[in-house]
Amino acid sequence: MNLQRFLLIPGALTGLVTGLIVGALAALGGAPAGYVAAAGLSLGVPLALFGVAYDLLLESGRLRFGGVAPAALFGVVAFALSRLLQELLLIGIFGQGITLQQEAGVLQFLAFQAMMGFGYGIGFLMIHSQIMEFSAWREYRRQNSDEKESQPNAAERQA
Repeated sequence: MNLQRFLLIPGALTGLVTGLIVGALAALGGAPAGYVAAAGLSLGVPLALFGVAYDLLLESGRLRFGGVAPAALFGVVAFALSRLLQELLLIGIFGQGITLQQEAGVLQFLAFQAMMGFGYGIGFLMIHSQIMEFSAWREYRRQNSDEKESQPNAAERQA
């Protein structure tokens, strides 16, 4: 099996787990089963896609492993946009969302979700790094370090 496919699992799994937690909280709040499923999936799927994008950025070297600030900023954007999509889908399907109708406007909603997204980004990094330890990333990082060790550095090339 291609190792590259498995590199996308930690980000996708972290986003889906977030959606499952939202669905569980909606169920604890007494929401109907359809609303619970829609709330969980409409947040979990976009966050899973953003998680895959995060893994692709890691693989390409644009983000570094364990970087808190980039993960937090990534969470700001990913969470705010995912929450907006979730609200719009819930309003479209059920006629009511979770909080958008209570906000003064979309910009205030996005600003609040961006603040929450900062915390989500840090939590995402913590969970993501734990999942990475049990995934193909460990093997991928080992292979890359072996390749770097086998390549001559700049001093050896000049000699």
